[in-house]
Amino acid sequence: MKKNIIFFLAIFGFSICSYGQDPHFTQYYANPVYLNPALAGGEYCPRIITNYRNQWPMLAGSFETYSFSFDLTLEPIHGGIGLSVIHDDAGNGVIKSTSVNLIYSYHTKIARKIDLLTGFQVGSNQRSLNPDLWFGDQIDPIAGFVYPSQDDILNSGIISKNYLDISIGTLISSNSFFLGLVAHHITEPEDAFLINGNLSMKKTVHGGAVIKINEAITSTTGLFSGSTYLIPNFLFKQQAETEQLNLGATITNNIVSGGLGYRRSFANSDAMFFVIGFQKEAIKIGYSYDFTISSLSNSTGGAHEISLRIQLPCIPKKIILNPIKCPKF
Repeated sequence: MKKNIIFFLAIFGFSICSYGQDPHFTQYYANPVYLNPALAGGEYCPRIITNYRNQWPMLAGSFETYSFSFDLTLEPIHGGIGLSVIHDDAGNGVIKSTSVNLIYSYHTKIARKIDLLTGFQVGSNQRSLNPDLWFGDQIDPIAGFVYPSQDDILNSGIISKNYLDISIGTLISSNSFFLGLVAHHITEPEDAFLINGNLSMKKTVHGGAVIKINEAITSTTGLFSGSTYLIPNFLFKQQAETEQLNLGATITNNIVSGGLGYRRSFANSDAMFFVIGFQKEAIKIGYSYDFTISSLSNSTGGAHEISLRIQLPCIPKKIILNPIKCPKF
């Protein structure tokens, strides 16, 4: 029953009036176009990326987020294009949201070894609330919600909201550092279910450094055959009255990667997390786990996240540009 109450309180905060926050990913650099639309075409060759996150699996209804993206660079338009689809399910269908976004990123050089990317994103969004699953007029202390609601609105069936959304982002990147600025939901569209309420703008600053630890080993086989890099990074974002700070570091080469990180708000700590990744030719897989260290730590079960990147052959086959130096995990 305690788990049901905790979950209901979390869901209720997103239901009648929406001032909520976007889903977040621990592997934010493994979901680049969701992090920053400027990163569309960041590998130049076409790539497919999928992500899955299961947050708080020990609660009565967990928060699951699915992501799919495809992007590539087209030299005639001097930049990259992309498609991003995000689906979020809170509470096994209580609140669902789906976002389909088209992205264009303009690529230019501001110095011989420094790239400037500017991304524009337009999306179509749908949110739905199914009040039959969790809302009642009375709560039984053992069975939970067992009495039907007498509210005519909540008895009318699934409530949905559709809206358009616009986001912009920019990124400065070189072989040794990267720094990005993003503004999601710049028009602050109305997304509340029953009364007036707007989706607040999400402002993000992210960046880091790329530090070479050692040169590539002569052998082309083995886990440590490539050059090894240390990539300390940060991410700060604010949406409405909520803020989040991520601090982390990753060690990576062309086959394996691993990292640790810490996430908190201004008011309290949220989680510690670790990330591991493995790459074989065109496929890269990542896994991360969040250890919740807030007051909910004994009740939530943390969060699991899996990412998959498939690098497709270049179109055309001969391409003279280099990938943007930005960490994947």
